[in-house]
Amino acid sequence: MLVDLPPSILTSRLTDHRPVRRRSQHGKGANMVSTNDHNEEAERCLLGSLLLKPDALSQVEHVEASDFEIFTHQAIYETIRELSAAGTAIDAVSVARSLQSGSYADRFRDVRNTTQILTGCLESVSNA
Repeated sequence: MLVDLPPSILTSRLTDHRPVRRRSQHGKGANMVSTNDHNEEAERCLLGSLLLKPDALSQVEHVEASDFEIFTHQAIYETIRELSAAGTAIDAVSVARSLQSGSYADRFRDVRNTTQILTGCLESVSNA
């Protein structure tokens, strides 16, 4: 089991269909209700869980990077999978280094920003 992660996250595709109020680009339909197709907190929680307990990756093999709505979460998940496949230890430091030196380096140059993103993922686990 992942670190106190709700079972629904293990079986879902990181989706949450709660109604969300969105503003139309053209000013019409400002109170229009649409469906939110992802759950940002679930994404962070899953990533934080994997950073704390990398061996749980086998429990979420059905999850693909494309299941994450947020690009940075896609990159983190893909990096965790790549590190795991290479037999490299997975933790926030190794993931951050890989993000900053690998194919995502242009997006993760800023060490402080990368650290904040990973810290947010870890904090999501403690708030779940």
